Amino acid sequence: MFLWQQKSQQKISKTTKQGWMSVVGIVLGSFFILFFLLNQFTDSTVPYLDAIVSAFAWAGTWLLLKRKLENWILLNISNLIAIPLQFYKGLELTSLLTIIYVVIAFLGYREWKNKLDVN
Repeated sequence: MFLWQQKSQQKISKTTKQGWMSVVGIVLGSFFILFFLLNQFTDSTVPYLDAIVSAFAWAGTWLLLKRKLENWILLNISNLIAIPLQFYKGLELTSLLTIIYVVIAFLGYREWKNKLDVN
C-alpha cells in the first residue's frame, strides 16, 4: 500500500518542530542536488530558480502526504516563485495554470484550517 493511501484517514495536523527540521532538510538537500544537476547537465539559464521551485514543491508534497496544514504554504511558495519564472521562459499559459494552483492552494489551506480548528 502506498503512503498516501495509508494516511488518507489521518487527521489534519500542524507540523511539529521535528517536522520543520525535516522540511528544511528536504528543501536544502533537494535544492543543492537539483542546482548541481541543472547547472551541470542542462541548458537552464536559471538553474537556481528552477531548483528552488522544485525544492519547495517537494517539501510541500511531503507535508501533503503527512496531511500537515502547512503543505499549502510551501506549495504556494513554490508556485509564487514559478509564476514569474514561467513568464520569463515564455510559458505564459503554464503561468496562468500556476496562478490557478495558487488559488486552489489558498482555498485548500483555508478548508484544512477550518477542519483543524473544528477537531
